[in-house]
Amino acid sequence: MFLHAAYGASARLRRGSATLLVLAALSTGGVSAQEGAEDSAMLAAETQPLAAQSLLLDVTAVGDRFVAVGERGHVLLSEDLETWRQASSVPTRSTLTALTAIGDLVWAVGHDSVILHSSDGGDTWTRQYADPAQSGEDDPNPLFDVHFLDADRGLAAGSYGRLLVTGDGGRNWEEQLIGDLLSEEELDADADAGDDTSAADDYESQFGEEEQYYDYHLNGIAELQDGTLFLAGEAGTSYLSRDGGESWIFIAMPYEGSMFGVMATRDGRFVAYGLRGNVLESTDGGANWIEVSTDSLSSIMGGTVTDDGTEILVGANGAVLLRRPGGTTFVTYAFPGGEDLGNVTPVSGANLLVVGEGGIFRYTPGAGS
Repeated sequence: MFLHAAYGASARLRRGSATLLVLAALSTGGVSAQEGAEDSAMLAAETQPLAAQSLLLDVTAVGDRFVAVGERGHVLLSEDLETWRQASSVPTRSTLTALTAIGDLVWAVGHDSVILHSSDGGDTWTRQYADPAQSGEDDPNPLFDVHFLDADRGLAAGSYGRLLVTGDGGRNWEEQLIGDLLSEEELDADADAGDDTSAADDYESQFGEEEQYYDYHLNGIAELQDGTLFLAGEAGTSYLSRDGGESWIFIAMPYEGSMFGVMATRDGRFVAYGLRGNVLESTDGGANWIEVSTDSLSSIMGGTVTDDGTEILVGANGAVLLRRPGGTTFVTYAFPGGEDLGNVTPVSGANLLVVGEGGIFRYTPGAGS
């Protein structure tokens, strides 16, 4: 089971959003019980000849190369998309779930709250943070996404409402809880829209007074060009920040299942995606959301926006969804072989690079699908 899907299906998604993918045995990164999650967080990744065919969960372009990350601390690099090599000196064997880059500066996050950093485009890595304190439990304490506003300010989102934030490029990280970053004054998410009910009221009507919404997992982060940040979470919980992440507003989503990620378009929209093919869109900076038709029941795990504004989503059972600029619905394609896909990044034109259950693949929607 892919990482955030596995956690969504754990504690709270048993309420009716249970899903979905295979690979549950890999959700701890393939680490043996004898080795232990704490040791795996601190041990260097091993060189393995089939690493490019292992479970990989994210991929992105970094300068003139592509970088992919996944189980057992695997970091794969390629300049020609034909040959892939493992990065040297990766100081963890914990599963890596996501990465982001600003120029040659790259950060990757994963299980055991591991945060890695590379200053040379992914060739070499240092460990900036790790918290394997829960290694004795059935919970590898994961981070699911990482985003940097600039080379200094960044945040990583993870399980049970945890945010890790830095203001110095990751030399120091501070752990926070999303619930502690919400104030009564800032909870009125709909004030600008003329709605006299606060987000707190929206939350209580959706979940009841007893619930603690900050205990829900935070799965994805995106930023609009004006600096607005959005956190996509599980069980219909998501959050909006207009001050660089200093404070957050609870947003009650129209779909009460989990969103596994969110992307920001160049024309100022947020597009969130998640369980059972559900896609939500906001055209007003994240305050209000509408459902978008996908004609798919496959859970969506990753997405990207190409240079021409085309939106690409990928997920379970080889689902690939595409929406052209100005389109209102997504067209669904089937990835050959039906592998579960974790994420996607554009290469050139209609050519894509996807990662997932079987490693790294090149793919063009409509060609052999």
